[in-house]
Formats: sequence, structure tokens, C-alpha cells
Amino acid sequence: QNCAAGKFSLSLAAVDSSSCQNCGAGTFSTVLGLSSDSRCTACDAGTYTTSLGSTSQTSCSSCGAGKYSSALGLSVSTCLNCAAGTYSTVLGLPSNLQCMACGAGSY
Repeated sequence: QNCAAGKFSLSLAAVDSSSCQNCGAGTFSTVLGLSSDSRCTACDAGTYTTSLGSTSQTSCSSCGAGKYSSALGLSVSTCLNCAAGTYSTVLGLPSNLQCMACGAGSY
């Protein structure tokens, strides 16, 4: 038997699923039978997950509007605010370069 999606096992000759461990926070896996936590997939830049054993990319939550994060595999929301004088209405920005300048007469 293979470990389920969202899990991995480092054990050789395991006899049951008790050797399967969850992929860590900030990662997920859709694949069965992973042999290492490094095989779990990191959440994309602009997203994060606090959950263990996530089985799909939809488990990764987007940074909110006006926020961004360039880091991969975040396990907590460490999304940063767009700089003063810029904004964004888009969720999940991977870079502050995607924050747009406020128009004339606004801030």
C-alpha cells in the first residue's frame, strides 16, 4: 500500500500506514506514496497554508487584496502590504511589483 496523498514515509519495509507522516504546513501533495517530505509541493508565491497533510493546491490560501508575498511554501500568512502610494485589488500577488500606483488626487 502507498501512503495517501498529502502524506509521505521515510520508512523502509513499513507494514502499515502508521509510518506515513503529513506533508508540512506550506505544502501539499496530490501524489500517492511519497518517500520524503521534500517531495511535497510548496504553495506558490502569494499563497500559504497552515494545514498539515494538504492534498491539493486549493488548500493554499491567497494573500488578500493589497498584500503580496514572494516566498514559496509559507506556513503562515506573512503577506506584506503594498507600499505606501500603491494598491491592488488582486488576491495572491507574488510580487510588490504588481501593486499599482495610486492615481492623481488619491492616496
